[in-house]
Amino acid sequence: MVDREESDDITCTSSFGRAPPSRPRTTVNNASPSSQTLETFVLETWLDLRSQEVSENTYRVEEGFWTSENGILASLGDIELHQLRPLHFEQHVQSLRSRGCTARTMQLHRSAYIAALKYLVYVGVMKESGEIRPIKTKRGEKWEVKPFSAGEVKRLLEHASSPMHRALFALGIGQGLRPSELLRVEWQDFDFERKTIKIRGTKTAASDAIIPLTGISEREMSSWRDALCERNGRGSVDKGLCFYHQQTGRPITSFKRSLTTSCYNAGLSVDEMGEERRVFPYLLRHSFATLAATSSPPVPLSVVQTVMRHTSSKMLLDVYAKAGQMVVKEGLQHFHL
Repeated sequence: MVDREESDDITCTSSFGRAPPSRPRTTVNNASPSSQTLETFVLETWLDLRSQEVSENTYRVEEGFWTSENGILASLGDIELHQLRPLHFEQHVQSLRSRGCTARTMQLHRSAYIAALKYLVYVGVMKESGEIRPIKTKRGEKWEVKPFSAGEVKRLLEHASSPMHRALFALGIGQGLRPSELLRVEWQDFDFERKTIKIRGTKTAASDAIIPLTGISEREMSSWRDALCERNGRGSVDKGLCFYHQQTGRPITSFKRSLTTSCYNAGLSVDEMGEERRVFPYLLRHSFATLAATSSPPVPLSVVQTVMRHTSSKMLLDVYAKAGQMVVKEGLQHFHL
């Protein structure tokens, strides 16, 4: 099962392919099943089966492991099922490594691949799946999360790749939304008179909530709404997704590439200390928590927990502890002897 809290940052790509299937199948094609290619099996059987077993968000992420530009099918899709060997997946891992993907990404690709092979063994198409070598993480490979400062948020918005992405980034940072929640926001979720937003949660029972809009969220979403009204020649926009492909009208499944490009253009690929910054969709949510903790005075922890809809305060306590260290460190810069 994919860890949904990090699910928007684990594919090394920005697009996930096709939408969830409408007609499920649960068995492998009976016509010489072992001679099917991996691509045929995955697209006609496996993804349909997974759509019935996991949540919509988890399905979307797993589908990306298979069908995205750097996905498993891009490397192994033409191989017939009876020819699959552990060495083939090893070649896929090398492909991911050459593209700079993290060990975490490779581990998740491995889990998705092994689950499919186990199903093939279960239904008798394969005798055994073989031993797929574990992906080991190097010591010190874990990246430190480096949230945006207030000044960096301004630069990010100024260099956003489009007006829509400017609003998307602002809403993510302004409300601390999970990426999956951010992409599900609809205009009818806003009450601009009361300055609230209804969150369509995807993770916990507390995820569904109506929370106040912060100033940056209200300002940027209002501007995006006005831009849409002017472009479409309508007096108002009151329903439908807020963020979608502007040419096709289809829902957006990821904004990692746009965020990465915008950060690069704004000079935010490195932090204020000149160190490399890992850019990923959850960075917007992390930034909200850190900015709340470093405000003067800090936003109360209970308020941030309510807005972010965390059932546990452990993560936020860690953020506030680190933020406190940052404030002390910055304060000591004024100490001269």
